[in-house]
Amino acid sequence: MIITQEKIDDLNAVLNVEVAESDYREIVEGALRKHQRTAKMQGFRPGKVPFSVVRKMYEPSIKVDEINRMVSKELEKYIADNKIEIIGQPLPKANSGINYDFTNGLNFKFIYELGIAPSFDIALNKVELTQYKINVDNTLVDKFVADIAKRYGKMSAPEVASLEDMLYIYFSELAADGSMKEGGISKMSVLPLSEINTKVAEQFVGKKKDDELTLVPSSVYDDKAKVAAMLGTTVDAAAALGAFKAKVLNISKLEAADLNQELFDKVYGAAVVNSVEEFRAKVKAEASASMVSQEFTKLQNDAIQYLLDNTKFSLPDTFIKKWLVAASQKPTTPEAIENEYTHYQRGLKWQLIENKLIRENDLKVEFAELRAKAEELVKANFRQYGQNIEDEQLLPIVTSVLQREEERKGIYDALYTEKIVNTVKSKGKISEKTVSYDEFTKLVSQQNNQN
Repeated sequence: MIITQEKIDDLNAVLNVEVAESDYREIVEGALRKHQRTAKMQGFRPGKVPFSVVRKMYEPSIKVDEINRMVSKELEKYIADNKIEIIGQPLPKANSGINYDFTNGLNFKFIYELGIAPSFDIALNKVELTQYKINVDNTLVDKFVADIAKRYGKMSAPEVASLEDMLYIYFSELAADGSMKEGGISKMSVLPLSEINTKVAEQFVGKKKDDELTLVPSSVYDDKAKVAAMLGTTVDAAAALGAFKAKVLNISKLEAADLNQELFDKVYGAAVVNSVEEFRAKVKAEASASMVSQEFTKLQNDAIQYLLDNTKFSLPDTFIKKWLVAASQKPTTPEAIENEYTHYQRGLKWQLIENKLIRENDLKVEFAELRAKAEELVKANFRQYGQNIEDEQLLPIVTSVLQREEERKGIYDALYTEKIVNTVKSKGKISEKTVSYDEFTKLVSQQNNQN
């Protein structure tokens, strides 16, 4: 088999693959012999079908399978041996003008398109970012204490809505004339009135079950991601939506629990906390610890955005679009890929930057780190519901998590991203700025709306 590379430009190339009969004949013969041993045909005992009959019936399809398998393997080897950094996978060239006759043909030629990964530099020493530190003051502690009291409180069902209530709303998309839009979005969502925009919340005050009002979804939250989640759609789609009917299905009020020993024991265990002062101190310590994770996530997102904005290179866009159509697990079209291409492009660009940083800084994730991170995530998940998990209970859960490929990959990716951010911190210029929790959440919201 002969493979030659034809360079189109810095980002595109073509591989010409020439396959001679001598490359595949022995393999095809072996596959035919193997098939003969199990072949079944009327008039013959199993495994006794004459080889000439097997060849006549199965050689073309077996030849196709074995040649494709061989070409794929040799292409992979050629790319690795020649250290060609590609994007996606080689694509058979469309409209190459070559006709394949696998029944009568002996020698074949295949042409594959390649998307070449671009060359670029990353100047980490020029990175300038701000790491925001959250001030866990008494006001914030008050908020967390109130949240805990509500979480352990009791639900009631008032007849009339107030700003402290949580409403179950059924959203129905309307047509331009105010009628129900055929095929439009219909979705039930929960609206905590204290968390949505004030003007919209005030429209719901005084409403009862089955009352309705008309609103534009983008007015409910400033955060576009929250609007999209509310309607079960994408950020871009939510931004373009018009009027909806919002029907009140139910009203719930959470009556906060009293700050007493019963609450302290429910939250932290019997006699661990014995006064309001101890309770507030415990809440403050936990809030401070939780803020570290949020602060790092904000820095991580800022670092990724900075590197995307300041690392300049081009991509083989035409090839990538064709590859995305070919590689999609669900049927798609070039038009659909074009509409989403900015999103795909951003993801591919970050993947290239990420891989380069991992290689150049020799970043590795060991299994012990993976297990420790999985344990941390499982414990955090239990703490979210006010529970602590014992070590003997932790092991089987962590083992189960790591056995699931998707979850394991997610943890690996998170650890690599964490190492990349720490590398950026060590080599760039990172200044610190202390802000209130409200200021911090506003910064995060602005960031989400920009992405």
